[in-house]
Amino acid sequence: MERLKSAQARLIQMEKMVSLGTWVAGLAHEINTPVGVIGSSTDVAKLDRELAATESIEALKKSSQWQAVLEALRQHRIEVGQPGERLGTIVQSLKNFTHLDEAEFQLTDVRQGIESTLALLSPQWGDRIKVIKELAEVPKIESFPSELNQAFMTLLLHAGEAIEGEGIITVATRPENGHVRVTTSDTGHGIPNDRLAKIFDVGFVERGSKMRLHVGLANVQAVVQKHRGGIKVSSEVEKGTTFEIMLPVRDA
Repeated sequence: MERLKSAQARLIQMEKMVSLGTWVAGLAHEINTPVGVIGSSTDVAKLDRELAATESIEALKKSSQWQAVLEALRQHRIEVGQPGERLGTIVQSLKNFTHLDEAEFQLTDVRQGIESTLALLSPQWGDRIKVIKELAEVPKIESFPSELNQAFMTLLLHAGEAIEGEGIITVATRPENGHVRVTTSDTGHGIPNDRLAKIFDVGFVERGSKMRLHVGLANVQAVVQKHRGGIKVSSEVEKGTTFEIMLPVRDA
């Protein structure tokens, strides 16, 4: 039994690393774009500085180049400011996702975790997937937020993988009878009825010409159960899949 538990823990960790690698690749691209803009904009500042060094400010104001310099500086401020804000958003989303410098077990607004997770996945999806957020105000719940966020990410990654080409993912929250309901729906290829009963089992799935270990949804179920909640799935082939999570507001 100890060997089985150890093997299961290793499999779950492997699945987490696969998920991590998938969105880190997209995140790296998202970071690289504003960094490139900031780097190229320094060339403008360098040219303006060199121009100012060759002429006095008063002489420069009288020259035909003055307006061009002012416009270049204005554009430079915009080009640097926007990527800087984007980088700040990414860093804040990462911090919210991991809940760095915070207590491991705490009162959490699940909407914040969902927003941060979607922000991190957005570069990977691009314009291919439209996200509809129906995040109604819900009470905070007692939770391990980093684990819940990992579960949300796994569900959303599966939703994205289920969509071939363009599609829609809908994420919704609402309070219900002392619980918080979190629902994720996609317009993907759906899951046949004969597979739904085993959707949370550890096993292998075929992805194209490769076989892949499938423990992500089993881990999601384990996280939900750890929070004394429940999860269920409904699906229709060629129409999509919906996962519904119920989390108690207070730990029993």
